[in-house]
Amino acid sequence: TCLHTGTHLDAPFHFFNRRSTIDQAPLASCMGLAALVDLSPKQAGASITAQDLAPYQASIRQAGRAVIYTGWAAHWGEERYFVDFPNMAADAAQLLVESGARLVGIDTPSVDRPPYEAHLVLLGHNILILENLANLNQIGSQVFHLIALPLKITGRDASPVRAVAVIERGEYAK
Repeated sequence: TCLHTGTHLDAPFHFFNRRSTIDQAPLASCMGLAALVDLSPKQAGASITAQDLAPYQASIRQAGRAVIYTGWAAHWGEERYFVDFPNMAADAAQLLVESGARLVGIDTPSVDRPPYEAHLVLLGHNILILENLANLNQIGSQVFHLIALPLKITGRDASPVRAVAVIERGEYAK
């Protein structure tokens, strides 16, 4: 299978040949508090900007991880899912860097489209990218515990993950 199939985590090596591979991803970045950034429903092809993320900056700074909910996962199985998804602008990626994010997740197949400015900003600052999330509408809390551990695949740029949201002590989102 392709390492970028389904819910998966991108390491800096995805865009930068001399950066860390997925087996070198700090596991502490892959689990812990996450801020749910509710941008639903972002329209098809819409750009996620720094202005969209600004109201969540304090939560992102506190949690160290941002999970962006656009509502786009509802289009899974439709042809347009991989074509028209909302995508992150470079200024939004820069705001995430300035907010101290160590991991950024989103419910679209990618954070952006060519020329991949958000990928370059995030991965260039060693921020892991978690793509193709689902069921974010079930979290129901602005801050939650996220677990999204990669497989230990040596020397590669990504890994499929099973992403889990711990929404209350002992309870998990589906």
